[in-house]
Amino acid sequence: MSEEPAPPVFTCICTSPHSPLPLTVKVWGTTEGLLISQSTEMRQLLPWSTMIHWVSKAEADQSSIHVTKENCVRFFVVGLKPCGLSAAKNDEILVNERTHLSVNGMDFDRELHLCCFQLETRTYKELVNFCSKLNEYSWCSKARIASELPILLIVNPKSGQGKAKQIVSSCIGPLFQLANIQFHTWETQYAGHAVELVSQSPKEELLKYRALVAVSGDGLLQEIVNGLFARTDLPSLPNIGVLPAGSGNAVSASVCFNSGLQTTKSLLKNACLLMALPPQPPVALAPLSSIPRHIFRLKVTPYHPILLQTDSKASAQDLAMLSVTWGLISECDLRSEVIRCLGEVRFSLTYAYFILKKQNYRCSLSFLPVDEYGEDMRRFYKHFEQPVPRKRASLRCTSAPRVIEHTIYGGSSHVPDDQKKECRDNFSVPQADGASLLPPLEEPVPPNWVTISGDFWGIQIVNTSHLVSNCVFCAEKQFGSDFMLIQFMSSRLSSQDLLDMINMSSKGHGCYCHEICPTVAVKAFRITSETTSPYIWTKDGERLDAKTVQGEVWDRTLPFLSGGHVERQMYTHFPDFGC
Repeated sequence: MSEEPAPPVFTCICTSPHSPLPLTVKVWGTTEGLLISQSTEMRQLLPWSTMIHWVSKAEADQSSIHVTKENCVRFFVVGLKPCGLSAAKNDEILVNERTHLSVNGMDFDRELHLCCFQLETRTYKELVNFCSKLNEYSWCSKARIASELPILLIVNPKSGQGKAKQIVSSCIGPLFQLANIQFHTWETQYAGHAVELVSQSPKEELLKYRALVAVSGDGLLQEIVNGLFARTDLPSLPNIGVLPAGSGNAVSASVCFNSGLQTTKSLLKNACLLMALPPQPPVALAPLSSIPRHIFRLKVTPYHPILLQTDSKASAQDLAMLSVTWGLISECDLRSEVIRCLGEVRFSLTYAYFILKKQNYRCSLSFLPVDEYGEDMRRFYKHFEQPVPRKRASLRCTSAPRVIEHTIYGGSSHVPDDQKKECRDNFSVPQADGASLLPPLEEPVPPNWVTISGDFWGIQIVNTSHLVSNCVFCAEKQFGSDFMLIQFMSSRLSSQDLLDMINMSSKGHGCYCHEICPTVAVKAFRITSETTSPYIWTKDGERLDAKTVQGEVWDRTLPFLSGGHVERQMYTHFPDFGC
């Protein structure tokens, strides 16, 4: 028999909608959570990280929460819905590599639920002692939550279908009130207003909040980030978060997808419940060594945005959270603004229109790959019918320098003579701390970059797993990783290829689009557009006026509120919620 935890132990009657009959259990209050068991061999830990509220009978009389008996404590817990699968269904999941595309990779992404149960002690004195332990240990105790700074919700009332204010009043507000989370709201009035509010507000005003949370799509989030980027007077950056109320919601979807959660059916619910989880107190009070991966908690993930420079703002720099797109995707994003009321459907409609239109765009692109000899670069050279460079045996090249030359439907690119220098074995040699990988815009790119020119449907530089909430761009792109992905939609692709890419992405298999058009992990890039259009560039879904744009992974990070990372299976992309 296993050793029992240290006293005090409380004998309680547990009642829950999940159990048809009341259960007599033993309960211990520990630093990691409530330990509940019917016997010492079968204990279950309810971590404090999942509990957003508890209330006793005396406190319930002063609130709208109903507690049935005098000696009861009622708990509100965030958790996964139990999943009971038959053996036949499990067998269908285990598909081989050749048939994996017939499986929807998001079928087994899970949904968070708010559950409730009661523990009834034998006497009122035990209830008082039990509540004392809860106040001492629980992360959501009123005293501990009251000591936390409030959250600032920055709301764009015109975002998406115009429901952001309704989402705050009917969903976010009541949930935060249940979790005893204090919050204030700011509303934006026009495009760029959040940049002004965040950059020009007194420092003392921003320091009153523990987090700035965008209630909108991806555009408002990047405005908040750039408002912070414009300041130099903050001793540290406040935490940043997002709750989906826009058309795209790609960053919010990437946060939930990274935690193995649904993004197509329950994105708003999952994102709100994650945000309502209590913040972790000092580590000394709450060790998490024994918490399994399927137990959710609110954490701060260091996030690397994209640092951008453009020829229209050569003296300034901007940050992008999500993506920089050129060509087809930008046209779809910006031209569909007139049907914003349709929500995410507007992207699919305009995408289909431009595919049928078969419009190509021309540009010159240079980039610094993470791994010159990786599989993604092999696919790149194969797609453009170029020889794959051979890996050197030593760090020093002793043979003649190599000239890379590509041709794409009449377009060509080569490394200029003045850049034909000794090659390097590793393109991802780290820079000195704080040193930029980007050359001045008026200067050529370094010789260790790869350059290509020609005709494309479009090019996407993506920093998250999603471009919109219902399509997975790259399931392997972990939230907060320090590289970008460039997808080359060359003019060699057919209309059917582009439709297949959307179909695979909507089933959670966007990474297999890389077999159709190459996608390369990069540290930096530069694109010079040779096609002129007011709709050809977007940054995080917002219009960008420029001819040349270059960017790199910012060496600093933003503290982003998210859930814990959940690994995904290689072929199906089902989340692995193992212990």
